[in-house]
Amino acid sequence: NAELALLTPDSWFKTLLAYTDPGALLGGAPDPHLAQQSCAVILTGPDALRREDVADIRKVAAVGGYGQEIRSRPKSDAWEVLFLQTSSLFARRATPLLRRLQDVARAVAVREGWLSAEQAQRLQPRVVEFHCQNAPGPGISDPHHYDLDSLVTLDVMLSTPEVDFRGGQLCTLEVDGKLKEHAFGKGDILVFQAHKYHCISPVIQGCRSVLVLEFWDGPARTCPHRCTSFAPRCPLESGGSVTSTLPAALQDEQFAPPLGRLLPFRLGSCRRSSGGALEIFWKCNEPVQCGEGEEAE
Repeated sequence: NAELALLTPDSWFKTLLAYTDPGALLGGAPDPHLAQQSCAVILTGPDALRREDVADIRKVAAVGGYGQEIRSRPKSDAWEVLFLQTSSLFARRATPLLRRLQDVARAVAVREGWLSAEQAQRLQPRVVEFHCQNAPGPGISDPHHYDLDSLVTLDVMLSTPEVDFRGGQLCTLEVDGKLKEHAFGKGDILVFQAHKYHCISPVIQGCRSVLVLEFWDGPARTCPHRCTSFAPRCPLESGGSVTSTLPAALQDEQFAPPLGRLLPFRLGSCRRSSGGALEIFWKCNEPVQCGEGEEAE
């Protein structure tokens, strides 16, 4: 069918929007195949975080009270992730810093042509993760790994490569099929389209600490995990509305909490295989969390 051959996640969302109330559905994440054409951006020098900012992030992470996940289990406890967005704790303890990183995500997305200005203004923090990867520990070996449903991912290096740790190189898969290594130092910010394939080599010495933020066209999350639900409230969030627990400085007037998805599934990707068959990938869309424990950075 010629119409199915042209089906994309973006056209799927636009079609659904035509048959429902404005704001009832969310979308905008590109097909991963298209996202590979984008280039990652490294912010250094005056655009990077100061050493004082890095120290503040570590202090905030050390306070505690966050959701936690051990990404390296069951083999080891080497890779720990703290979900700093839990109960808006990072937003409250580091409001100016979160605002700055949100502005970075928006500015880079518009400048690189990943999002329109209107789309970028709707970006909200989906997750704020503090990663501590101790050696010997695993990385993300899958070269086709990507951050499903997010739009922009920021990696902020909190350690000094080759001093605090060795290994742990982040690479993106480029259109020529080759992996490109991105070397970024302490305080530098790596920004990339979330659906761009990326992987991380194992840490072979020391400890690699990174702050990872994913921004999406959805509610600002305060649940203690990497949320996969677009519903107005995650079942694991503490009491209160989605945005009322956020500091006033982070509540954008342009962003209204969405009504949530109306269907139990959504289109993740669609393309023709080498044999000519139409491959359609559907993603679970229920408030109940799907695929817990997947690797993400």
